[in-house]
Amino acid sequence: MIGTGLVIQQYRFEVASRHYCKMVSISDVFSAAGWTTTQVIWELGIEQLDGDNLRYINTVTSHPTEEFLEFITSSGQTFEDAAAARQKASGQHCELETPHYAQSIANFAKARAAEAAATGNAG
Repeated sequence: MIGTGLVIQQYRFEVASRHYCKMVSISDVFSAAGWTTTQVIWELGIEQLDGDNLRYINTVTSHPTEEFLEFITSSGQTFEDAAAARQKASGQHCELETPHYAQSIANFAKARAAEAAATGNAG
């Protein structure tokens, strides 16, 4: 759930490298007013700060599909109102989920480093 909508995301990567990943989804959205779609671009990456310190970067950008534009018009919403609601819901979702993603990545990296140290492999 993102806000009051059930969002079914089916991502395909456009870029997948060691420090950056860009995924795109035409996502199905189910709300009280019915079904629609939206395009979601999700970018994840890391930024070197200093020494071993890194910053996790998580950016989500949504774009309306033609179906979405027809959906909001037929339900009596303006684009501005729909965009503001989506921004608020997505922002809250990212604030909640981003620390979990960052911790999961850190846990994986620590486990991988510990495994490498135990087997004598550099990585």
